[in-house]
Amino acid sequence: MPNYTVPGTKVPKNKLCAADPETLERLEAPFVEARIVELDLGLALQEEAAIPDSRYLKLLHRHLFQDVYEWAGHSRDETVRLSDRTIATEPSLRKPDGKFFLPGDMIPDALAALDEHLKASGYLRNLPADDFIKKAGDLLVRINNIHPFREGNGRTQRAFLETIGRQAGHELDFESISGERMVVASIAGHNADTGPMRRVIADALDPDRIRELKEVQNFLTNQNFQWMDLYVATAAPGLSYQGQVAAVNKTNFVLREDDNRIIVGRIADVEGPVVGKQRLAFKLPPAESELPFAGKASPDEVLARAKEMFGDPAPDLRSRPMPKRRQKKNDGPEIE
Repeated sequence: MPNYTVPGTKVPKNKLCAADPETLERLEAPFVEARIVELDLGLALQEEAAIPDSRYLKLLHRHLFQDVYEWAGHSRDETVRLSDRTIATEPSLRKPDGKFFLPGDMIPDALAALDEHLKASGYLRNLPADDFIKKAGDLLVRINNIHPFREGNGRTQRAFLETIGRQAGHELDFESISGERMVVASIAGHNADTGPMRRVIADALDPDRIRELKEVQNFLTNQNFQWMDLYVATAAPGLSYQGQVAAVNKTNFVLREDDNRIIVGRIADVEGPVVGKQRLAFKLPPAESELPFAGKASPDEVLARAKEMFGDPAPDLRSRPMPKRRQKKNDGPEIE
């Protein structure tokens, strides 16, 4: 990791003088969150966003991480002179499974091809929701496979997709998507399976799914689970599910699958009654209908409906240990 990391550690050199991952994550969070708020309020990069291409992607990274890294906005194939007089570059970056991301010398051509793709696709504008879901999911996989930055790829990619969606009339809410789910979708994308990432986009676009996910996430938080470390998703058309019902109300249920994934289902989609702690197997039929545009549930609505949805006391989810999260933050697979 040539000159990108603090000597003797795997922690990227940073402006916050953090020498361990936990400290860096804790210190950087408020800075990055403040920069995200600036984007959401339209206080930054408005003119630059008119053409959301690879140049804008780099500008987003620089904006988000300008308080944290000297090299913010530079892709890992570039050479950056740091204040400690070292030259940083990282053309080789491996995934958790040991495979490499795109080699650095291929990043410029890959970004140029991305620009051509975006231009040819009209930046995903004027598309019905179902077409946007497919193209946006594939686009997110494509950018993640390039993995242009040494650190912060996930947050930059999501901010980029949110800009694409906003301009296309499709508001995305990635706050409803857990980090573990992004890791799983990213790994699938590296193996040429874009289905999981398309389903991420579908959940982040649909207001009802957003509400259901946030209610369950609040429920898990109240039970002292770190929902960001768990795979949490709504039941998707065409997929089969099997596990134990962990919670249920008049309209929804929470299924803990045998592989520990948490699935939010709708009672109307399942034959027969659904009761807590029962074994349940079901499959939703494929759906080709257009999904509605997304809206965001307010925090007060989420908190109120979570209590209404699952009641008190909460059902026991601790019959088996929850899996440990493989990855910090929500940036997708990345080895520091």
